[in-house]
Amino acid sequence: ISVQYPRFYGYSYLTFEPLKNSYQKFQISIEFKADVEDGLLLYCGETEIGHGDFLSLAIIRRRLQFRFNCGTGTAVLVSESRVRAGHWHTATIYRYGINGWLRLDNDTPVTGKSKGLYTKITFRSPLYLGGAPSAYWLVKAAGTNRGFRGCVQSLVINSRRVNMRAWPIGRAVSGADVGECSTGLCNKVSCVNGGACVPHRADSYLCLCSMGFQGKHCEQ
Repeated sequence: ISVQYPRFYGYSYLTFEPLKNSYQKFQISIEFKADVEDGLLLYCGETEIGHGDFLSLAIIRRRLQFRFNCGTGTAVLVSESRVRAGHWHTATIYRYGINGWLRLDNDTPVTGKSKGLYTKITFRSPLYLGGAPSAYWLVKAAGTNRGFRGCVQSLVINSRRVNMRAWPIGRAVSGADVGECSTGLCNKVSCVNGGACVPHRADSYLCLCSMGFQGKHCEQ
């Protein structure tokens, strides 16, 4: 199955290449809708089990937590606003050296610093989205060992939008038990006059109209 807008079930994950050109700084934005208010959204680190350097983004007790460790102590940034199940949210995390910030939607960014003098992060593990195969071992580092349950609409890393489809069309190297958020979206839609329904986002659609017709459902 070709997944464009991935749905995660708490035991699912997508795997991407380790973060590149990010040992000194990075910026990541993710647009998501959670079914439950707990679960791991992102993880990448020196190891797959949370030892050493890492970054993680997770929903913990209804708040977002951005954690990162340059090797000598973990920074923990917690959003002021809460994640609401069933609502779309946009989270942005940024780090330069030991300094980081986290923004949920349009909130004022929360800032924090990692401990110690080391300023660079070594990324050797894959970048995991929505969970991780070794999530059980990540509770000490990431603060949770639960996978994310819900939909992800977009992922942007260092100003580049990541195509979440499977390689070679997209950037996902592998994954497990991932569904498609837009499945069934067009089953209830009638595009008239020969129009064709296509998913436009995870929960919205477009009617592609035949020549000479227009309108939301090609009715004009």
